[in-house]
Amino acid sequence: MMDKIILENVSKKFISDKKSVEALKDIDLTVKDKEFLVIVGPSGCGKSTLLNMIAGFEKPSSGTVLLNGKKIERPGPDRGFVFQEFALYPWRTVLQNISFGLEAQGEDKKESLKKARSCVGKVGLEGFENAYPHTLSGGMKQRVGIARAMVYEPEVLLMDEPFVSLDAQTRNHLQELTLGIWEKTLNTVVFITHNVDEAVYLADRVAIMTQRPGTIKNFIDVPLPRPRDRTDPKFNSVRKKILSLLEY
Repeated sequence: MMDKIILENVSKKFISDKKSVEALKDIDLTVKDKEFLVIVGPSGCGKSTLLNMIAGFEKPSSGTVLLNGKKIERPGPDRGFVFQEFALYPWRTVLQNISFGLEAQGEDKKESLKKARSCVGKVGLEGFENAYPHTLSGGMKQRVGIARAMVYEPEVLLMDEPFVSLDAQTRNHLQELTLGIWEKTLNTVVFITHNVDEAVYLADRVAIMTQRPGTIKNFIDVPLPRPRDRTDPKFNSVRKKILSLLEY
């Protein structure tokens, strides 16, 4: 597989009130085309900052972030982003929330809504097209968030702890949904989580980060067939390996 995303010697410092905080240091990371990469690490280690640089929301202080061999300068429709917070517009329906980004880019409203309706089906929200966010459960809101990211038909899907606030059953359902979308669309996915079980369930490969300033400590391949059985001893073996690396 070809290289889709490359981070070369990337560091990031945040400076405020003459204070400097080094969030990331000397990150080297390659994500293959169509790979499902999960990043885990302790709180504050810079996982979200790393994802934001791939999205184009942040720029590195040093080093280079490349997509398809080209330097990332800004956000673009080739990268969809699913946030931890649902961040839906309360005055817009499910369909209108999903189509909003396309309309904001100047796409015809009718065509935007057509694409949004297609995404509604992909995330299992048929019948809720005209519902407003306050009537939806947390899991349904995050389905809208996933559909909103997918409506651009992006090459890369970036997911920043999207299921952290959901109950275990809903989280498991959305993990299945995410894998189903990935398998059908063949997007490249970069997914951040604190949950090691979630990482092993989803990932082709897991990147493990250190305490701040965050660096990539190790990579663990997850060569388990899908769908994965969380009770399988091999699953637990990979889980224990990742947990042991997180402890030091």
